This record gives sequence, C-alpha cells and structure tokens, in this order.
Amino acid sequence: MRAPSGRFFIDTDARLPAVFIAGGIGITPMMSMLSWCLEQQPGRVLYLYYGLRDGGEHAFKARLEELAAEHSSFHLNVTYSQPRPDDVPRRDYQHSPDVDVALLRQTLPRGRHAFYIRGPPTMMASLIPALLTWGIDP
Repeated sequence: MRAPSGRFFIDTDARLPAVFIAGGIGITPMMSMLSWCLEQQPGRVLYLYYGLRDGGEHAFKARLEELAAEHSSFHLNVTYSQPRPDDVPRRDYQHSPDVDVALLRQTLPRGRHAFYIRGPPTMMASLIPALLTWGIDP
C-alpha cells in the first residue's frame, strides 16, 4: 500500500466538455469529479467512457444510468471487452470491445475537450499515445 499520489483534479472551465475515460476501478475518482460537475456546472457537457471486461465488474452501474437519465448533458458510454452470456448490448453496455481512439472519434463531436483518464496500466499505455497521435494536447 501507499498514499495517494499525483495530480488528478477537474479543470473548472465549464466551456470545455469533459471527457472521462475509466477502466475497471479507475471509475472511482471519476465518480467524484462527475458528481461535482453535475452539481456545480449543470450545463457542462460531459462524456464518460467506462471500459470493463463484463457486467460482473460494472461498478456504479445503477447510479451511472440514473445520472445519464437525469442529465441530458451527460453522455454515458460503456464498453465490455468480454461480455458474459447474460450481458445484453444496449442495455448493459453500448460498445465492444474497448475504449479506444476509434470509438472516441466515432462518438465525440469535433472540437476541444478536457480529457481525464484513469485505468489499468495496459489501457493507459495504449490509449495515451493514441490520443497524442490523434492530436490531443498533452
């Protein structure tokens, strides 16, 4: 175990849509930032891309669906890389297999966005260089 480290906080400039990308338990810090935005900046456009193996790992599922239903400015995108037989597309998840730049290019509108990314090392190692190659400002 070790103490929390790093700098991970939300930019309060509500003019930029926020794009949260989480893998697995990386959703935990995103939940507090997402909740803060919805409370303090209700008009800010927010996107959450949450990548999981399957429905058995889907933390905060009911809460995220509730927030998406309550806030038209919040766009929820869940991916399952290995859905179980009882995981239903468009009910439990919207995309497969992973959160990647191709999915972001397909689902995000053109323009500048503030990106926040937290997930397992393999996700971070592939996604961050791909975002930089796409032209996202570090």
